[in-house]
Amino acid sequence: MYSLQNFEKQVSNPVLKRGKEYFESGAVTDLKEARAGLWQAEVEGTDVYEVEIQLTNNSIKSYSCNCPFDGEICKHVTAVLFAIREEKIMEIETPKPLSFDNLLAKVTHKEYKEFVKSYASKNKDFKSAFELAFANKDENVDLGKKYLTALKRIIKKNSDRGFVGYHDARGLVGDIGTLLADVENLLEKQHFRDAFAISSAMLKEIMNVIQYCDDSDGLIGDTVSEIILLINTVAKNAPRPLQEAVFEFLMKELKDNEYFEYGDFGYELFGIFEYLGFNLSKSSEFINYVDILLLQFTAGPYDDFKRNFFTTRKIEFLRLSGNSAEVEKLILQNLEIVEVRQGEVNRYIDKRDYTVAKKLINDGIALALKKGHSGTASNWQTELLRIAVLENNISEIRIYTKHFAFDSGFSVAYYSQWKATFTKNEWPAIIEEHIAATVIKITAANEVNKGKSWYTDNLSLLTVLGPIYIKEGFWDRLLDLVKKETGLDVILHYNTYLSKHYPTEMLALLLPAFELEADRASSRSHYAYLVAKMKKLIKEMPQFKDGVIAVSEKLKSKYARRPAMVDELSKIVK
Repeated sequence: MYSLQNFEKQVSNPVLKRGKEYFESGAVTDLKEARAGLWQAEVEGTDVYEVEIQLTNNSIKSYSCNCPFDGEICKHVTAVLFAIREEKIMEIETPKPLSFDNLLAKVTHKEYKEFVKSYASKNKDFKSAFELAFANKDENVDLGKKYLTALKRIIKKNSDRGFVGYHDARGLVGDIGTLLADVENLLEKQHFRDAFAISSAMLKEIMNVIQYCDDSDGLIGDTVSEIILLINTVAKNAPRPLQEAVFEFLMKELKDNEYFEYGDFGYELFGIFEYLGFNLSKSSEFINYVDILLLQFTAGPYDDFKRNFFTTRKIEFLRLSGNSAEVEKLILQNLEIVEVRQGEVNRYIDKRDYTVAKKLINDGIALALKKGHSGTASNWQTELLRIAVLENNISEIRIYTKHFAFDSGFSVAYYSQWKATFTKNEWPAIIEEHIAATVIKITAANEVNKGKSWYTDNLSLLTVLGPIYIKEGFWDRLLDLVKKETGLDVILHYNTYLSKHYPTEMLALLLPAFELEADRASSRSHYAYLVAKMKKLIKEMPQFKDGVIAVSEKLKSKYARRPAMVDELSKIVK
């Protein structure tokens, strides 16, 4: 058994020698005991390799390294073992220093002050961090301005002439996180005014940054959202005078289109604005401001989303405020907005006035089709199905469930719902009628499109009827269609269902399909793909193993001059 005391005897001399060289040259970095007995480290070689070693009472229970070495133990693990042993020896021989907390307890008040003064005179970052941490002790300090200065320093540090690159973004966000933690601390202490002064100043500055950065990972955008959450906390918990200040701040900021162009920040801020407008009883100010936004941001041809959003929020605000007359007027003027129409549909459904609800839906379908929005039209049809279910209108339920079961690919849920409208005695004739009609339809369509599509009559039928045969257990019919296919992926897909019933027949289809796929393959990635499929089949169907291995041997012989293929095929039996 490997242990820290004897691992050298278990490791080959070349590996031991190289591992010791790595250790002595300082290549082992970031060595730490992540938890009891689990050691982690990085080893710098031709690349930086990650090593993990699990110890129990100095016995080596397991180890891993992400280097490509395929022997029993690599030089990187060996190097880390030397490092761990040295660490443990030093723990025994070296007196343990005081913990940081114990050290602090021994420092006198005078020594604290002298150290802070001395260190602050030498380190500007420490001086700034100290001043920020205790800025609330000085009533004359403008915290917003103080933190804005710190933020600008952070941005300058993590940017190149004002532009924050992809690799700089993480450092920028990490440094800003320290400032955000200070704001969270202020909020916990209910220092809402200071928290708002800082977060509002930071919001405006970071919005300038986000316009000139590579935020591919969305880290800076997430930071903006975090700041908005801090402002939201102030808005919902601060005394009324400060809530009114937040309301005024948002009235000014929401006029800036950048909040809407570089993410959902404008909509997040608007949610806070709406909350304050209602809770501060500022209905007229809110409605007038929404009208301004509608004029400012929704005049262009691509502003439909904003126009719909602000209009919908205006209607909802008026509804909550009890202004029903204005709500009805706005609804009638804006029924082309899906959300507005949906709200009306829901209202009439709740009143069980299905006639009006269906008229609204049918008008919505006509409008969507006129605009070329087929997806919206389909969504409206699901609403008609919803009403049909509420009315227990079996004929309409059948129409819509059958449509949704087949017209956009096969839907198991809608198929089951359609089937449930028939009795067990009725269903066989219904499904046979549908299958017959489908065969006629597909055959006719393929005749018209002959030579224009790579789909064969059989593959078209298999694609459409295959799911039905699976649901109904028509295994013989499914096998008849699958037998006419040669594509490996197609056969493998249906093998999942058919191998239980026809193992011999499916193996007879799969083996030549593997050969055909090999004939088409021309790159290592394609060979690897083929082998992965073979190994997966062996795992799922162990009874097919001998047949698959026989095909792989045949292919290795046939393509002996393709070393990459032979190499990949050799992995099947490993």
